[in-house]
Amino acid sequence: MDRIESQISILIGFLIIFLPFVTIDSFFFESHFLFISFVAIVLVIFAAFSNIISNNHNGRIIIESRIDILITLFAIYVIVQTIILKNYRYEVLFPIFSIIALGYIIKIYMSKYLLEVIMISLVVGALLQSLYGILQYIGIFKTNNIFFRLTGGFSNPGPFGEYLASIYPLILGIYLFKNKIFVYNTIYMILRKYTSIFLILSIFLLLMSISMSHSRSAWISILISSFLLLYKKNSVIHSLLKKKNLFFCGGLILIISLLGLILYKLDSSIGRIIIWKICINNLLTYKVIYGAGLGLFNPYYMNEQAIFMQNTNNSWLWKYVGNINYCYNEFLQYSFEIGIIGVLIIVLVIYESIKKNTEVDSYFYYVFKCSLIGILICSTFSYSLHILPIVVNFIIYIIVCSSVGQTKQRKKRTIDNKIIGVILLFLASIGGYEIKKYWESLYEWSSAIYSFSNHNYENSIVHYKKCEKVLGNNGRFLNNYGKALNMIGKYENSNSILHKSQKYEVNIYTYTTIGDNYENMFDYKKAEEYYWRAHWLIPANTYPLYLLFKLYHKVGNKTKALELGNQIIRLQTKIQSSATDQMRQEIINILNDY
Repeated sequence: MDRIESQISILIGFLIIFLPFVTIDSFFFESHFLFISFVAIVLVIFAAFSNIISNNHNGRIIIESRIDILITLFAIYVIVQTIILKNYRYEVLFPIFSIIALGYIIKIYMSKYLLEVIMISLVVGALLQSLYGILQYIGIFKTNNIFFRLTGGFSNPGPFGEYLASIYPLILGIYLFKNKIFVYNTIYMILRKYTSIFLILSIFLLLMSISMSHSRSAWISILISSFLLLYKKNSVIHSLLKKKNLFFCGGLILIISLLGLILYKLDSSIGRIIIWKICINNLLTYKVIYGAGLGLFNPYYMNEQAIFMQNTNNSWLWKYVGNINYCYNEFLQYSFEIGIIGVLIIVLVIYESIKKNTEVDSYFYYVFKCSLIGILICSTFSYSLHILPIVVNFIIYIIVCSSVGQTKQRKKRTIDNKIIGVILLFLASIGGYEIKKYWESLYEWSSAIYSFSNHNYENSIVHYKKCEKVLGNNGRFLNNYGKALNMIGKYENSNSILHKSQKYEVNIYTYTTIGDNYENMFDYKKAEEYYWRAHWLIPANTYPLYLLFKLYHKVGNKTKALELGNQIIRLQTKIQSSATDQMRQEIINILNDY
Protein backbone atom coordinates (compact mmCIF):
# COMPACT_ATOMS: atom_id res chain seq x y z
CA MET A 1 0.00 0.00 0.00
CA ASP A 2 1.50 3.34 -1.08
CA ARG A 3 1.33 6.61 0.80
CA ILE A 4 -1.54 8.09 -1.24
CA GLU A 5 -3.71 5.01 -0.70
CA SER A 6 -3.03 5.29 3.04
CA GLN A 7 -4.08 8.95 2.95
CA ILE A 8 -7.26 8.02 1.04
CA SER A 9 -8.12 5.50 3.79
CA ILE A 10 -7.56 8.10 6.52
CA LEU A 11 -9.64 10.69 4.65
CA ILE A 12 -12.53 8.23 4.30
CA GLY A 13 -12.32 7.56 8.04
CA PHE A 14 -12.32 11.30 8.71
CA LEU A 15 -15.48 11.69 6.61
CA ILE A 16 -17.29 8.86 8.41
CA ILE A 17 -16.53 10.24 11.88
CA PHE A 18 -17.12 13.95 11.34
CA LEU A 19 -19.87 14.15 8.71
CA PRO A 20 -22.72 14.13 11.31
CA PHE A 21 -21.01 16.91 13.28
CA VAL A 22 -20.83 19.37 10.39
CA THR A 23 -23.76 21.78 10.70
CA ILE A 24 -24.44 25.31 9.51
CA ASP A 25 -27.33 27.09 11.24
CA SER A 26 -30.55 26.73 9.21
CA PHE A 27 -28.73 24.62 6.60
CA PHE A 28 -28.42 21.13 8.08
CA PHE A 29 -28.84 19.21 4.83
CA GLU A 30 -26.74 21.67 2.84
CA SER A 31 -23.90 21.52 5.37
CA HIS A 32 -23.81 17.72 5.20
CA PHE A 33 -23.85 17.59 1.44
CA LEU A 34 -21.24 20.35 1.06
CA PHE A 35 -18.91 18.50 3.42
CA ILE A 36 -19.33 15.15 1.68
CA SER A 37 -18.99 16.78 -1.74
CA PHE A 38 -15.79 18.53 -0.68
CA VAL A 39 -14.30 15.33 0.76
CA ALA A 40 -15.38 13.38 -2.35
CA ILE A 41 -13.60 15.89 -4.58
CA VAL A 42 -10.44 15.66 -2.45
CA LEU A 43 -10.64 11.85 -2.62
CA VAL A 44 -11.01 12.01 -6.39
CA ILE A 45 -7.93 14.27 -6.61
CA PHE A 46 -5.93 11.85 -4.43
CA ALA A 47 -7.14 8.95 -6.58
CA ALA A 48 -6.17 10.87 -9.74
CA PHE A 49 -2.60 11.44 -8.56
CA SER A 50 -2.42 7.85 -7.33
CA ASN A 51 -3.21 6.66 -10.84
CA ILE A 52 -0.99 9.18 -12.63
CA ILE A 53 2.15 8.33 -10.62
CA SER A 54 1.39 4.61 -10.48
CA ASN A 55 3.98 2.26 -11.95
CA ASN A 56 1.37 -0.47 -12.40
CA HIS A 57 0.99 -1.00 -16.16
CA ASN A 58 -1.88 -3.47 -15.82
CA GLY A 59 -4.46 -0.72 -15.41
CA ARG A 60 -7.05 -0.10 -12.73
CA ILE A 61 -10.10 -2.33 -12.29
CA ILE A 62 -13.25 -0.28 -12.92
CA ILE A 63 -16.12 -2.74 -13.36
CA GLU A 64 -15.69 -5.92 -11.32
CA SER A 65 -19.13 -7.16 -10.28
CA ARG A 66 -22.84 -6.87 -10.96
CA ILE A 67 -23.12 -4.26 -8.22
CA ASP A 68 -20.55 -2.08 -10.01
CA ILE A 69 -22.61 -2.34 -13.19
CA LEU A 70 -25.87 -1.57 -11.36
CA ILE A 71 -24.46 1.47 -9.53
CA THR A 72 -23.08 2.79 -12.82
CA LEU A 73 -26.45 2.16 -14.44
CA PHE A 74 -28.20 4.06 -11.62
CA ALA A 75 -25.88 7.06 -12.09
CA ILE A 76 -26.63 7.08 -15.82
CA TYR A 77 -30.36 6.75 -15.12
CA VAL A 78 -30.30 9.76 -12.74
CA ILE A 79 -28.50 11.85 -15.38
CA VAL A 80 -30.98 10.88 -18.09
CA GLN A 81 -34.00 11.49 -15.83
CA THR A 82 -32.58 14.88 -14.82
CA ILE A 83 -32.14 15.92 -18.44
CA ILE A 84 -35.62 14.73 -19.46
CA LEU A 85 -37.37 16.42 -16.52
CA LYS A 86 -34.98 19.42 -16.45
CA ASN A 87 -34.61 18.89 -12.71
CA TYR A 88 -31.17 20.53 -12.36
CA ARG A 89 -30.73 21.00 -8.62
CA TYR A 90 -27.45 21.18 -6.74
CA GLU A 91 -28.93 19.86 -3.49
CA VAL A 92 -30.16 16.72 -5.30
CA LEU A 93 -27.43 15.90 -7.82
CA PHE A 94 -24.27 16.68 -5.84
CA PRO A 95 -25.04 14.41 -2.85
CA ILE A 96 -25.94 11.50 -5.15
CA PHE A 97 -22.84 11.72 -7.30
CA SER A 98 -20.57 12.45 -4.33
CA ILE A 99 -21.80 9.30 -2.58
CA ILE A 100 -21.46 7.24 -5.78
CA ALA A 101 -17.89 8.58 -6.17
CA LEU A 102 -17.18 7.67 -2.55
CA GLY A 103 -18.50 4.15 -3.15
CA TYR A 104 -16.34 3.69 -6.25
CA ILE A 105 -13.21 4.87 -4.45
CA ILE A 106 -13.86 2.54 -1.50
CA LYS A 107 -14.42 -0.32 -3.95
CA ILE A 108 -11.30 0.38 -6.01
CA TYR A 109 -9.00 0.93 -3.03
CA MET A 110 -10.51 -1.79 -0.84
CA SER A 111 -7.83 -3.39 1.33
CA LYS A 112 -7.46 -4.92 4.76
CA TYR A 113 -6.21 -1.60 6.08
CA LEU A 114 -9.08 0.42 4.58
CA LEU A 115 -11.60 -2.12 5.89
CA GLU A 116 -10.30 -1.73 9.41
CA VAL A 117 -10.26 2.07 9.12
CA ILE A 118 -13.91 1.95 8.07
CA MET A 119 -14.88 -0.29 10.99
CA ILE A 120 -13.04 1.78 13.58
CA SER A 121 -14.38 5.05 12.13
CA LEU A 122 -17.98 3.82 12.21
CA VAL A 123 -17.66 2.72 15.83
CA VAL A 124 -15.87 5.90 16.94
CA GLY A 125 -18.30 8.12 15.01
CA ALA A 126 -21.33 6.45 16.61
CA LEU A 127 -19.77 6.62 20.08
CA LEU A 128 -18.94 10.32 19.73
CA GLN A 129 -22.45 11.10 18.44
CA SER A 130 -23.95 9.15 21.32
CA LEU A 131 -21.88 11.04 23.90
CA TYR A 132 -22.72 14.33 22.19
CA GLY A 133 -26.44 13.56 22.37
CA ILE A 134 -26.25 12.58 26.03
CA LEU A 135 -24.35 15.78 26.90
CA GLN A 136 -27.03 17.76 25.06
CA TYR A 137 -29.71 15.96 27.06
CA ILE A 138 -28.15 16.93 30.39
CA GLY A 139 -27.65 20.53 29.23
CA ILE A 140 -23.89 20.75 28.71
CA PHE A 141 -24.22 21.37 24.96
CA LYS A 142 -27.11 23.11 23.25
CA THR A 143 -29.20 21.24 20.72
CA ASN A 144 -29.77 22.13 17.08
CA ASN A 145 -33.50 22.47 17.68
CA ILE A 146 -34.99 24.40 20.60
CA PHE A 147 -38.00 22.04 20.71
CA PHE A 148 -35.88 18.97 21.65
CA ARG A 149 -33.46 18.19 24.45
CA LEU A 150 -31.13 16.24 22.19
CA THR A 151 -30.49 16.13 18.45
CA GLY A 152 -26.82 15.13 18.17
CA GLY A 153 -25.48 16.63 14.95
CA PHE A 154 -28.91 16.51 13.33
CA SER A 155 -31.97 18.75 13.16
CA ASN A 156 -34.19 16.56 15.37
CA PRO A 157 -33.92 13.37 17.48
CA GLY A 158 -35.35 11.04 14.81
CA PRO A 159 -32.37 11.08 12.39
CA PHE A 160 -30.03 11.04 15.40
CA GLY A 161 -31.55 7.78 16.71
CA GLU A 162 -31.64 6.26 13.22
CA TYR A 163 -27.99 7.14 12.60
CA LEU A 164 -26.97 5.33 15.79
CA ALA A 165 -29.26 2.41 14.87
CA SER A 166 -27.48 2.15 11.50
CA ILE A 167 -24.18 1.39 13.29
CA TYR A 168 -25.49 -0.48 16.34
CA PRO A 169 -25.62 -3.91 14.54
CA LEU A 170 -21.99 -3.48 13.48
CA ILE A 171 -20.85 -2.84 17.06
CA LEU A 172 -22.96 -5.70 18.46
CA GLY A 173 -21.68 -8.00 15.70
CA ILE A 174 -18.04 -7.12 16.41
CA TYR A 175 -18.65 -7.89 20.09
CA LEU A 176 -20.40 -11.22 19.44
CA PHE A 177 -17.91 -12.44 16.82
CA LYS A 178 -14.75 -10.59 17.84
CA ASN A 179 -12.74 -13.81 17.87
CA LYS A 180 -13.97 -14.90 14.45
CA ILE A 181 -14.10 -11.86 12.21
CA PHE A 182 -10.91 -10.52 10.66
CA VAL A 183 -9.18 -7.72 12.53
CA TYR A 184 -6.02 -6.69 10.79
CA ASN A 185 -4.28 -3.96 12.71
CA THR A 186 -1.78 -4.50 15.50
CA ILE A 187 -3.76 -2.00 17.61
CA TYR A 188 -6.35 -4.72 18.18
CA MET A 189 -3.69 -7.18 19.36
CA ILE A 190 -2.31 -4.63 21.82
CA LEU A 191 -5.70 -3.62 23.22
CA ARG A 192 -7.34 -7.03 22.89
CA LYS A 193 -8.16 -7.47 26.58
CA TYR A 194 -9.92 -4.07 26.65
CA THR A 195 -11.97 -4.66 23.49
CA SER A 196 -14.91 -6.36 25.22
CA ILE A 197 -15.20 -3.59 27.82
CA PHE A 198 -15.06 -0.90 25.14
CA LEU A 199 -17.68 -2.62 22.96
CA ILE A 200 -20.07 -3.28 25.87
CA LEU A 201 -19.78 0.37 26.93
CA SER A 202 -20.43 1.48 23.33
CA ILE A 203 -23.52 -0.75 23.06
CA PHE A 204 -24.85 0.60 26.36
CA LEU A 205 -24.33 4.24 25.34
CA LEU A 206 -25.95 3.69 21.95
CA LEU A 207 -28.99 2.01 23.46
CA MET A 208 -29.34 4.79 26.00
CA SER A 209 -29.08 7.49 23.32
CA ILE A 210 -31.53 5.71 21.01
CA SER A 211 -34.04 5.43 23.86
CA MET A 212 -33.65 9.17 24.55
CA SER A 213 -34.30 9.93 20.88
CA HIS A 214 -37.74 8.21 21.05
CA SER A 215 -37.19 6.99 17.48
CA ARG A 216 -39.60 4.10 16.90
CA SER A 217 -38.06 3.08 13.57
CA ALA A 218 -34.63 2.91 15.26
CA TRP A 219 -36.00 0.56 17.92
CA ILE A 220 -37.61 -1.72 15.35
CA SER A 221 -34.32 -1.79 13.45
CA ILE A 222 -32.15 -2.70 16.44
CA LEU A 223 -34.62 -5.34 17.68
CA ILE A 224 -34.64 -7.22 14.37
CA SER A 225 -30.90 -6.82 13.67
CA SER A 226 -30.09 -7.96 17.23
CA PHE A 227 -32.30 -11.02 16.73
CA LEU A 228 -30.49 -11.89 13.49
CA LEU A 229 -27.06 -11.52 15.11
CA LEU A 230 -28.00 -13.53 18.22
CA TYR A 231 -29.48 -16.20 15.95
CA LYS A 232 -26.10 -16.53 14.24
CA LYS A 233 -24.21 -16.51 17.53
CA ASN A 234 -26.26 -18.83 19.73
CA SER A 235 -26.16 -22.45 18.63
CA VAL A 236 -29.15 -23.28 20.87
CA ILE A 237 -31.31 -20.63 19.21
CA HIS A 238 -29.94 -21.72 15.83
CA SER A 239 -30.93 -25.33 16.40
CA LEU A 240 -34.37 -24.44 17.74
CA LEU A 241 -35.14 -22.04 14.94
CA LYS A 242 -34.70 -23.73 11.61
CA LYS A 243 -34.46 -21.46 8.61
CA LYS A 244 -38.17 -21.71 7.83
CA ASN A 245 -39.00 -20.59 11.37
CA LEU A 246 -36.53 -17.71 11.31
CA PHE A 247 -38.78 -15.59 9.10
CA PHE A 248 -41.79 -16.43 11.28
CA CYS A 249 -40.01 -15.34 14.46
CA GLY A 250 -38.60 -12.23 12.78
CA GLY A 251 -42.08 -11.36 11.49
CA LEU A 252 -43.57 -11.93 14.97
CA ILE A 253 -41.00 -9.59 16.53
CA LEU A 254 -41.78 -7.00 13.85
CA ILE A 255 -45.56 -7.21 14.43
CA ILE A 256 -45.25 -6.99 18.23
CA SER A 257 -42.81 -4.10 17.92
CA LEU A 258 -45.07 -2.28 15.48
CA LEU A 259 -48.13 -2.63 17.69
CA GLY A 260 -46.28 -1.39 20.76
CA LEU A 261 -44.68 1.54 18.97
CA ILE A 262 -47.91 2.52 17.19
CA LEU A 263 -49.65 2.80 20.56
CA TYR A 264 -46.65 4.66 22.01
CA LYS A 265 -47.18 7.60 19.58
CA LEU A 266 -50.66 7.00 18.25
CA ASP A 267 -51.20 10.44 16.64
CA SER A 268 -47.92 10.22 14.73
CA SER A 269 -48.71 6.66 13.61
CA ILE A 270 -52.13 7.69 12.28
CA GLY A 271 -50.45 10.57 10.45
CA ARG A 272 -48.05 8.20 8.70
CA ILE A 273 -50.86 5.84 7.72
CA ILE A 274 -52.66 8.80 6.10
CA ILE A 275 -49.46 9.69 4.21
CA TRP A 276 -49.08 6.11 2.92
CA LYS A 277 -52.76 5.98 1.92
CA ILE A 278 -52.50 9.20 -0.11
CA CYS A 279 -49.24 8.04 -1.72
CA ILE A 280 -50.56 4.62 -2.72
CA ASN A 281 -53.94 5.90 -3.95
CA ASN A 282 -52.78 9.04 -5.74
CA LEU A 283 -49.04 9.53 -6.23
CA LEU A 284 -47.81 6.12 -7.38
CA THR A 285 -49.91 6.30 -10.54
CA TYR A 286 -48.12 9.50 -11.58
CA LYS A 287 -45.22 8.97 -14.03
CA VAL A 288 -44.95 5.46 -12.64
CA ILE A 289 -42.27 4.29 -15.09
CA TYR A 290 -39.57 6.97 -14.76
CA GLY A 291 -40.78 9.05 -11.78
CA ALA A 292 -41.59 12.71 -11.18
CA GLY A 293 -38.02 13.70 -10.30
CA LEU A 294 -35.66 13.42 -7.35
CA GLY A 295 -36.52 15.75 -4.48
CA LEU A 296 -39.98 16.59 -5.83
CA PHE A 297 -42.09 14.56 -3.42
CA ASN A 298 -43.24 17.55 -1.33
CA PRO A 299 -45.04 19.70 -3.93
CA TYR A 300 -46.92 16.79 -5.47
CA TYR A 301 -47.80 15.21 -2.14
CA MET A 302 -48.96 18.42 -0.44
CA ASN A 303 -51.37 19.22 -3.25
CA GLU A 304 -52.75 15.67 -3.15
CA GLN A 305 -53.08 15.95 0.63
CA ALA A 306 -55.10 19.16 0.16
CA ILE A 307 -57.44 17.41 -2.28
CA PHE A 308 -57.82 14.45 0.08
CA MET A 309 -58.61 16.71 3.06
CA GLN A 310 -61.07 18.77 1.04
CA ASN A 311 -62.97 15.67 -0.15
CA THR A 312 -63.02 13.69 3.09
CA ASN A 313 -66.02 13.85 5.41
CA ASN A 314 -63.86 12.93 8.40
CA SER A 315 -62.84 16.27 9.88
CA TRP A 316 -61.32 14.39 12.85
CA LEU A 317 -58.44 13.50 10.50
CA TRP A 318 -57.46 17.16 10.19
CA LYS A 319 -55.27 17.20 13.29
CA TYR A 320 -53.15 14.30 11.98
CA VAL A 321 -51.75 16.02 8.88
CA GLY A 322 -49.01 18.60 8.61
CA ASN A 323 -46.35 19.99 6.31
CA ILE A 324 -44.88 16.81 4.81
CA ASN A 325 -41.47 16.60 3.14
CA TYR A 326 -41.02 12.83 3.40
CA CYS A 327 -43.22 9.78 2.87
CA TYR A 328 -41.82 7.94 5.93
CA ASN A 329 -41.32 4.94 3.68
CA GLU A 330 -38.35 5.29 1.37
CA PHE A 331 -39.54 2.63 -1.05
CA LEU A 332 -42.82 4.49 -1.61
CA GLN A 333 -41.11 7.85 -1.91
CA TYR A 334 -38.44 6.69 -4.34
CA SER A 335 -41.10 4.83 -6.35
CA PHE A 336 -42.70 8.22 -6.91
CA GLU A 337 -39.49 10.20 -7.45
CA ILE A 338 -37.48 7.82 -9.67
CA GLY A 339 -40.19 5.44 -10.85
CA ILE A 340 -40.20 1.68 -11.25
CA ILE A 341 -36.97 1.71 -13.27
CA GLY A 342 -34.93 3.51 -10.59
CA VAL A 343 -36.38 1.50 -7.70
CA LEU A 344 -35.74 -1.77 -9.57
CA ILE A 345 -32.05 -0.86 -9.94
CA ILE A 346 -31.79 -0.05 -6.20
CA VAL A 347 -33.58 -3.29 -5.24
CA LEU A 348 -31.18 -5.29 -7.45
CA VAL A 349 -28.18 -3.59 -5.80
CA ILE A 350 -29.53 -4.50 -2.35
CA TYR A 351 -30.34 -8.05 -3.47
CA GLU A 352 -26.85 -8.55 -4.88
CA SER A 353 -25.39 -7.38 -1.55
CA ILE A 354 -27.57 -9.54 0.71
CA LYS A 355 -28.02 -12.72 -1.33
CA LYS A 356 -24.40 -13.91 -1.25
CA ASN A 357 -23.58 -16.69 1.18
CA THR A 358 -19.89 -17.39 1.15
CA GLU A 359 -17.90 -19.28 3.72
CA VAL A 360 -15.02 -16.86 3.28
CA ASP A 361 -15.18 -14.28 6.09
CA SER A 362 -18.74 -15.49 6.72
CA TYR A 363 -19.09 -13.88 10.17
CA PHE A 364 -17.56 -10.65 8.95
CA TYR A 365 -19.94 -10.57 5.96
CA TYR A 366 -22.93 -11.48 8.13
CA VAL A 367 -22.32 -8.54 10.49
CA PHE A 368 -22.24 -6.04 7.64
CA LYS A 369 -25.29 -7.67 6.05
CA CYS A 370 -27.25 -7.27 9.31
CA SER A 371 -26.17 -3.61 9.47
CA LEU A 372 -27.46 -3.10 5.93
CA ILE A 373 -30.75 -4.82 6.79
CA GLY A 374 -31.05 -2.55 9.85
CA ILE A 375 -30.96 0.56 7.65
CA LEU A 376 -33.54 -0.95 5.29
CA ILE A 377 -35.87 -1.62 8.22
CA CYS A 378 -35.46 1.97 9.45
CA SER A 379 -36.17 3.31 5.97
CA THR A 380 -39.46 1.40 5.84
CA PHE A 381 -40.89 3.61 8.60
CA SER A 382 -38.87 6.79 8.25
CA TYR A 383 -36.74 8.84 5.84
CA SER A 384 -33.34 7.34 6.68
CA LEU A 385 -32.11 7.35 3.08
CA HIS A 386 -32.53 11.13 2.96
CA ILE A 387 -30.10 11.57 5.88
CA LEU A 388 -26.65 11.81 4.30
CA PRO A 389 -24.57 10.28 7.15
CA ILE A 390 -26.91 7.25 7.07
CA VAL A 391 -26.70 7.09 3.26
CA VAL A 392 -22.90 7.04 3.55
CA ASN A 393 -23.16 4.08 5.96
CA PHE A 394 -25.61 2.43 3.56
CA ILE A 395 -23.27 2.66 0.55
CA ILE A 396 -20.33 1.50 2.69
CA TYR A 397 -22.24 -1.61 3.78
CA ILE A 398 -23.19 -2.37 0.19
CA ILE A 399 -19.60 -2.02 -1.04
CA VAL A 400 -18.18 -4.08 1.82
CA CYS A 401 -20.80 -6.82 1.39
CA SER A 402 -20.15 -6.99 -2.34
CA SER A 403 -16.38 -7.10 -1.81
CA VAL A 404 -16.36 -9.72 0.96
CA GLY A 405 -19.05 -11.76 -0.73
CA GLN A 406 -17.25 -11.94 -4.05
CA THR A 407 -16.73 -15.66 -4.56
CA LYS A 408 -16.20 -15.90 -8.31
CA GLN A 409 -13.52 -14.13 -10.21
CA ARG A 410 -14.95 -12.38 -13.24
CA LYS A 411 -13.11 -11.16 -16.24
CA LYS A 412 -11.97 -7.75 -15.05
CA ARG A 413 -12.05 -4.75 -17.32
CA THR A 414 -9.23 -2.34 -16.76
CA ILE A 415 -8.36 1.11 -18.00
CA ASP A 416 -4.87 2.57 -18.13
CA ASN A 417 -4.00 4.30 -14.85
CA LYS A 418 -2.90 7.58 -16.41
CA ILE A 419 -6.07 7.87 -18.48
CA ILE A 420 -8.11 7.36 -15.32
CA GLY A 421 -6.02 9.97 -13.51
CA VAL A 422 -6.60 12.61 -16.18
CA ILE A 423 -10.36 11.88 -16.27
CA LEU A 424 -10.58 12.09 -12.48
CA LEU A 425 -8.72 15.42 -12.39
CA PHE A 426 -11.06 16.80 -15.04
CA LEU A 427 -14.14 15.69 -13.07
CA ALA A 428 -12.68 17.02 -9.80
CA SER A 429 -12.02 20.44 -11.36
CA ILE A 430 -15.63 20.69 -12.61
CA GLY A 431 -16.99 19.49 -9.26
CA GLY A 432 -14.77 21.90 -7.32
CA TYR A 433 -15.86 24.86 -9.42
CA GLU A 434 -19.56 24.04 -8.99
CA ILE A 435 -19.21 23.48 -5.24
CA LYS A 436 -17.41 26.84 -4.94
CA LYS A 437 -20.36 28.53 -6.70
CA TYR A 438 -22.86 26.80 -4.44
CA TRP A 439 -20.91 27.70 -1.28
CA GLU A 440 -20.77 31.38 -2.28
CA SER A 441 -24.50 31.34 -3.03
CA LEU A 442 -25.25 29.66 0.29
CA TYR A 443 -23.25 32.38 2.05
CA GLU A 444 -25.33 35.06 0.28
CA TRP A 445 -28.53 33.23 1.23
CA SER A 446 -27.51 33.12 4.90
CA SER A 447 -26.76 36.88 4.72
CA ALA A 448 -30.21 37.42 3.22
CA ILE A 449 -31.85 35.46 6.06
CA TYR A 450 -29.88 37.46 8.62
CA SER A 451 -30.96 40.77 7.04
CA PHE A 452 -34.57 39.59 6.85
CA SER A 453 -34.60 38.55 10.52
CA ASN A 454 -33.41 42.08 11.39
CA HIS A 455 -36.25 43.60 9.29
CA ASN A 456 -33.75 44.94 6.76
CA TYR A 457 -35.78 43.63 3.82
CA GLU A 458 -34.21 45.81 1.12
CA ASN A 459 -30.75 44.53 1.97
CA SER A 460 -31.98 40.94 2.03
CA ILE A 461 -33.25 41.38 -1.56
CA VAL A 462 -29.75 42.44 -2.62
CA HIS A 463 -28.35 39.15 -1.28
CA TYR A 464 -31.19 37.08 -2.75
CA LYS A 465 -30.55 38.51 -6.22
CA LYS A 466 -26.88 37.58 -6.04
CA CYS A 467 -27.60 33.87 -5.51
CA GLU A 468 -30.81 33.52 -7.55
CA LYS A 469 -28.96 32.11 -10.57
CA VAL A 470 -27.50 29.19 -8.62
CA LEU A 471 -30.35 28.60 -6.16
CA GLY A 472 -33.20 29.36 -8.52
CA ASN A 473 -34.39 25.72 -8.39
CA ASN A 474 -34.35 25.48 -4.60
CA GLY A 475 -37.90 25.59 -3.22
CA ARG A 476 -36.98 26.83 0.24
CA PHE A 477 -34.81 29.59 -1.21
CA LEU A 478 -37.60 30.72 -3.55
CA ASN A 479 -40.11 30.78 -0.68
CA ASN A 480 -37.75 32.93 1.38
CA TYR A 481 -37.07 35.24 -1.57
CA GLY A 482 -40.78 35.58 -2.39
CA LYS A 483 -41.61 36.50 1.20
CA ALA A 484 -38.88 39.16 1.27
CA LEU A 485 -40.29 40.72 -1.93
CA ASN A 486 -43.74 40.64 -0.32
CA MET A 487 -42.45 42.55 2.70
CA ILE A 488 -41.16 45.46 0.57
CA GLY A 489 -44.39 45.69 -1.43
CA LYS A 490 -43.18 44.13 -4.71
CA TYR A 491 -46.23 41.91 -4.95
CA GLU A 492 -46.07 40.99 -8.64
CA ASN A 493 -42.38 40.06 -8.39
CA SER A 494 -43.11 38.09 -5.23
CA ASN A 495 -45.84 36.07 -6.93
CA SER A 496 -43.60 35.42 -9.92
CA ILE A 497 -41.01 33.86 -7.60
CA LEU A 498 -43.56 31.98 -5.48
CA HIS A 499 -45.39 30.51 -8.47
CA LYS A 500 -42.02 29.13 -9.57
CA SER A 501 -41.35 27.78 -6.08
CA GLN A 502 -44.51 25.65 -6.22
CA LYS A 503 -42.70 23.26 -8.55
CA TYR A 504 -40.10 22.48 -5.85
CA GLU A 505 -41.70 23.09 -2.44
CA VAL A 506 -45.21 23.80 -1.18
CA ASN A 507 -46.31 24.77 2.32
CA ILE A 508 -49.09 26.93 3.74
CA TYR A 509 -46.83 30.00 3.75
CA THR A 510 -46.26 29.65 0.00
CA TYR A 511 -50.00 30.00 -0.60
CA THR A 512 -50.73 32.54 2.16
CA THR A 513 -48.01 34.83 0.80
CA ILE A 514 -49.36 34.48 -2.74
CA GLY A 515 -52.82 35.23 -1.35
CA ASP A 516 -51.52 38.27 0.51
CA ASN A 517 -49.88 39.53 -2.68
CA TYR A 518 -53.17 39.23 -4.59
CA GLU A 519 -55.03 40.91 -1.74
CA ASN A 520 -52.64 43.86 -1.82
CA MET A 521 -53.12 44.06 -5.59
CA PHE A 522 -56.93 44.15 -4.95
CA ASP A 523 -57.53 40.82 -6.68
CA TYR A 524 -59.70 39.52 -3.84
CA LYS A 525 -61.01 36.50 -5.75
CA LYS A 526 -57.49 35.16 -6.32
CA ALA A 527 -56.54 36.00 -2.73
CA GLU A 528 -59.52 33.99 -1.47
CA GLU A 529 -58.55 31.05 -3.73
CA TYR A 530 -55.01 30.84 -2.38
CA TYR A 531 -56.05 31.28 1.25
CA TRP A 532 -58.41 28.32 0.81
CA ARG A 533 -55.59 26.35 -0.85
CA ALA A 534 -53.40 27.07 2.15
CA HIS A 535 -56.18 25.99 4.51
CA TRP A 536 -56.71 22.60 2.86
CA LEU A 537 -52.99 21.82 2.96
CA ILE A 538 -53.19 21.66 6.77
CA PRO A 539 -56.85 22.15 7.82
CA ALA A 540 -56.06 22.26 11.55
CA ASN A 541 -53.84 25.32 11.10
CA THR A 542 -55.66 28.51 12.12
CA TYR A 543 -53.58 31.04 10.17
CA PRO A 544 -55.05 30.60 6.62
CA LEU A 545 -58.60 30.72 8.00
CA TYR A 546 -57.70 33.83 10.00
CA LEU A 547 -56.49 35.52 6.80
CA LEU A 548 -59.71 34.49 5.04
CA PHE A 549 -61.78 35.91 7.91
CA LYS A 550 -59.85 39.19 7.71
CA LEU A 551 -60.41 39.28 3.93
CA TYR A 552 -64.17 38.76 4.26
CA HIS A 553 -64.31 41.41 6.99
CA LYS A 554 -62.28 43.78 4.83
CA VAL A 555 -64.59 43.47 1.79
CA GLY A 556 -67.70 43.67 3.96
CA ASN A 557 -68.92 40.10 3.47
CA LYS A 558 -70.34 39.77 6.99
CA THR A 559 -72.19 36.50 6.28
CA LYS A 560 -69.02 34.62 5.35
CA ALA A 561 -67.00 36.39 8.04
CA LEU A 562 -69.50 35.40 10.73
CA GLU A 563 -69.65 31.78 9.57
CA LEU A 564 -65.88 31.45 9.29
CA GLY A 565 -65.19 33.29 12.53
CA ASN A 566 -67.37 30.86 14.50
CA GLN A 567 -65.65 27.95 12.74
CA ILE A 568 -62.22 29.24 13.78
CA ILE A 569 -63.29 29.68 17.40
CA ARG A 570 -64.48 26.04 17.51
CA LEU A 571 -61.52 24.66 15.53
CA GLN A 572 -59.35 22.09 17.33
CA THR A 573 -55.83 23.08 16.32
CA LYS A 574 -52.98 20.61 16.07
CA ILE A 575 -50.64 22.80 18.13
CA GLN A 576 -51.94 25.38 20.60
CA SER A 577 -49.88 28.57 20.82
CA SER A 578 -50.09 32.16 22.01
CA ALA A 579 -50.33 33.28 18.36
CA THR A 580 -53.44 31.10 17.90
CA ASP A 581 -54.99 32.56 21.05
CA GLN A 582 -54.31 36.11 19.82
CA MET A 583 -55.93 35.38 16.43
CA ARG A 584 -59.01 33.93 18.11
CA GLN A 585 -59.31 36.87 20.48
CA GLU A 586 -59.08 39.33 17.59
CA ILE A 587 -61.83 37.41 15.75
CA ILE A 588 -64.04 37.43 18.87
CA ASN A 589 -63.58 41.20 19.22
CA ILE A 590 -64.56 41.77 15.58
CA LEU A 591 -67.58 39.45 15.82
CA ASN A 592 -68.80 41.29 18.92
CA ASP A 593 -69.13 44.43 16.79
CA TYR A 594 -71.39 42.68 14.23
